[in-house]
Amino acid sequence: MRETKEKLDGIRKELQALSKSIKGFHQEIEKAVLEMPINPGVYHLNFFEQLRSFIQSLRETLDDGKVWLQAFNNNSKKKKGYWGMYKKHGTTFGLSNERTIATQAG
Repeated sequence: MRETKEKLDGIRKELQALSKSIKGFHQEIEKAVLEMPINPGVYHLNFFEQLRSFIQSLRETLDDGKVWLQAFNNNSKKKKGYWGMYKKHGTTFGLSNERTIATQAG
């Protein structure tokens, strides 16, 4: 149990660092777009083409991740479980005849 918690904490820290990196990446992209070279050449064209393809693939991956995270966050909000519902509705939920039948083993 403790090992799992440590792994989750490590992953959370890594995700926070990734978030900060993405913000920094965004700023650098804005600089690159605004500061176009004075005498553009083939080198600049190739550089921006590769940058564009890299950002497109990154955007697709981020969009997929965003959809997955939205689904995960919505499911965790919807899944209050038995104790969440009991806390919200009290004994009217926990001692209901229908609920008793639904939670009986067997």
